[in-house]
Amino acid sequence: MSNEQVGLPADKQQYIHRLGRTGRKGKEGKGILLLAPWEEFFLDSAKDLPIEKAPVPSLDPDTKKKVFTWIYKGVNS
Repeated sequence: MSNEQVGLPADKQQYIHRLGRTGRKGKEGKGILLLAPWEEFFLDSAKDLPIEKAPVPSLDPDTKKKVFTWIYKGVNS
């Protein structure tokens, strides 16, 4: 079982609550938290939790352009 979280939790307790859904009924699982670079400050408040930071994957230039165009259109619509 896995739990994917996109975006910044309100606080450490909300992160733990969301992640708790992963291990219900004694089952094991993994949690994935996707943060934008400007949300990484959250990791400072969760230093005592077993969180591993993964490297940001590289994108080819064409895909990167498409992503930025999509984000820009979403923000300005």
